[in-house]
Amino acid sequence: MNSTIYGYGHTKEASTLVRETLKQALKRDIKPFGLKISVTKANSGYGGPRVKITTNVLALDKCYEYIINSDGSGMGNGPGKLENKPCSEFTYGRPHHTARLVTPELTQKLNDHINNALRQFGKDEDDAMTDYFNNTTPLFYGVQYEA
Repeated sequence: MNSTIYGYGHTKEASTLVRETLKQALKRDIKPFGLKISVTKANSGYGGPRVKITTNVLALDKCYEYIINSDGSGMGNGPGKLENKPCSEFTYGRPHHTARLVTPELTQKLNDHINNALRQFGKDEDDAMTDYFNNTTPLFYGVQYEA
């Protein structure tokens, strides 16, 4: 049995291995969801390669849910109409302190699938401190929508 273990401070070879693993795991999802996969070497000593997966499919964008008050006072938590709009429509972030960030079910399933593919690169030792310093799991924060 031949195995390669990448330790603290990953290399270019580790990024290549992660990229190829993701392309295999996502081969049926890349075209329909317009996924672009970028895996780069860690720019610091902590953690594994940086994984960035973007899409131009608006249905995968996270949404803000908020209430438009029926009395005409704008957004709030009073009685009114529930709105649901993609995050990409709000260039300055959260539209109101009462707005709730919602991840579409399809995006969550895709993120879970990707995390399962990446899990094989991490170590799970017997305590949190050892796991922290021996962290080899690629850093992935979810599929991001980009127009």
